[in-house]
Amino acid sequence: MNGPVTWETLSWLVGAISLVVGVCFGIWWKLDAKIRAVEKEAADETDAVRKELADTKIHMAEHYISKAGHRETTDQILRAIEGLGGRIDSLFQSIPAARRPRNSQD
Repeated sequence: MNGPVTWETLSWLVGAISLVVGVCFGIWWKLDAKIRAVEKEAADETDAVRKELADTKIHMAEHYISKAGHRETTDQILRAIEGLGGRIDSLFQSIPAARRPRNSQD
């Protein structure tokens, strides 16, 4: 192939290069379409998950108590129990010793 380059050789070379570029472009085009489809599907799933998360947050806020609310309620109950204990103690102190029930161990 040391001879002069002819138009026929150039046309084959341009045709081969065009074929390679066309195949590469076609592959790129198909891959790009698949990538866009996957990106759209992922975006749709992400939106669905975001909506579900928002619904879950609303449900949790409506139906469950917060830590601070639980702590406050527990403190109120404990104070009420302590108050009842104090009232029972004062009641037993006001009963005369003769009327107090005796323990079987005494």
